[in-house]
Amino acid sequence: MRGAGGADAGGGLGGTTQRDVACAVGQYDPRALPVHGGREVFRCHRLAARTGASGCRGSSVRDVITQARAATAWTLLLGVIAVGHHLGTLTSPLGRVGEAQWADWIDLLLPYAVVASAGVALLAVPRRAQVAGAAGLVLYVQGHGIHLAANSIAERDPGDTAFLWDEIVGHAIWYAGLYLVVGALLVGRAVIAPPGPLRLLLAVSVGFTWCTNALGGHSVPLAVIACSVLATLAWRDRSGIAVDVMLAAGVGIFSLAAYGVATLVLDVAGG
Repeated sequence: MRGAGGADAGGGLGGTTQRDVACAVGQYDPRALPVHGGREVFRCHRLAARTGASGCRGSSVRDVITQARAATAWTLLLGVIAVGHHLGTLTSPLGRVGEAQWADWIDLLLPYAVVASAGVALLAVPRRAQVAGAAGLVLYVQGHGIHLAANSIAERDPGDTAFLWDEIVGHAIWYAGLYLVVGALLVGRAVIAPPGPLRLLLAVSVGFTWCTNALGGHSVPLAVIACSVLATLAWRDRSGIAVDVMLAAGVGIFSLAAYGVATLVLDVAGG
């Protein structure tokens, strides 16, 4: 790699220059990137294009890398929600091991996956959004723990107390935490890259998941309010992560409405 005033950032890398990369992140300063080797400069150039950082004035190479990681983490978070929130149903055929269901043991992993993926994505948002997201993660972990413990106990010794902590309190805190985390990532614009087919598919799956969680977790009012707020906030932006959230919230509300109408029609027809 040549010095600060050199034209080429490294031979054999498609002619990518320091100026290319600096312009890609919206900040051209010939002194800004002399410490990076050719491969690192080329990597940052690709990340800028992939994450939508091109043209963002005042961004740095570190910002571009953070955005790339946030985009990956957000995609993983969508997948974890879409699949992880159905672990009880998916793993119930495995039966019991000792005093608990295999499903309960496997479900222990869910909060770790959510905290890991959401935590990385939160690194890309402003401080206030990080605080809100961290509070949401605390609620998520607490609510999931309450639900998991009470649900496991209810399988052996069902009663009103177990029902209260599992179906009412646990689910309410658990899902409220998730909505808060998603809201923090949305308001903080954690991902500015437009969604591809995978993210769109996962967003739809998350919307259906919010619907089934609300119906099975006795939290329909919470889901309707949260999805309405998220959809409104996302509509104001309509780019990057907002597209995913708007799609998920819209699918959630539509699915709940469709279920309500279908239930009403069946009740009328049956009556």
